[in-house]
Amino acid sequence: MEPGIRPIPNRLLSHRRLRGYRQKEVAVLLGLYDPVTLRTWEQGKALPSTLNLIKLSILYRTYPNELYPEYFKEIKYALDKVELHFFEKRSDVL
Repeated sequence: MEPGIRPIPNRLLSHRRLRGYRQKEVAVLLGLYDPVTLRTWEQGKALPSTLNLIKLSILYRTYPNELYPEYFKEIKYALDKVELHFFEKRSDVL
């Protein structure tokens, strides 16, 4: 990880362990070449694609927002602010 870049918080490791999978097993189930990609996701160095996030949530029997709860909160907060600003401006026009 580059200095100054914080990891993306997630619960991938805890959900994988809860289901009793090894990294290599999950990599095979997702169709990855090796577990290195999964490891980078678990360490918060990268995000899985949308398709792989859906696959992980199905495999771990949970929702995507449960795999990345803090990240989802950050995104929701930012989007709520933009949405509020958007509707305030829109009501000024009406």
